[in-house]
Amino acid sequence: MQEMFPSGKPMLLQYEATATYGRGATMSLASSETVLNAGVEYAVKWINGEVPEDTIDYDALSSICAAYTKEAVGKEYSATFEPYAHNGRVYRHWAMGLMDYLVY
Repeated sequence: MQEMFPSGKPMLLQYEATATYGRGATMSLASSETVLNAGVEYAVKWINGEVPEDTIDYDALSSICAAYTKEAVGKEYSATFEPYAHNGRVYRHWAMGLMDYLVY
């Protein structure tokens, strides 16, 4: 590790020091963590009747993700969801999402 990181600091601290934290093909928050949290929060809204039972409310899902990123990393990042489509067929109960903080 010393050869890769001569300063001896953990990698995360080096990213923060060079202002590339969350950019440069790194992420400030794991997408799996965001999606898991969003799924639980959305399920609570569904149980409470705050979102439709028969389809996905993509705006609500986006809002949940944005609120979670603010809570988790202190900055609100946008997330955009839409129905998954393949070969001309739309699967309304599957969502494809883009999260602003992810860089690949």
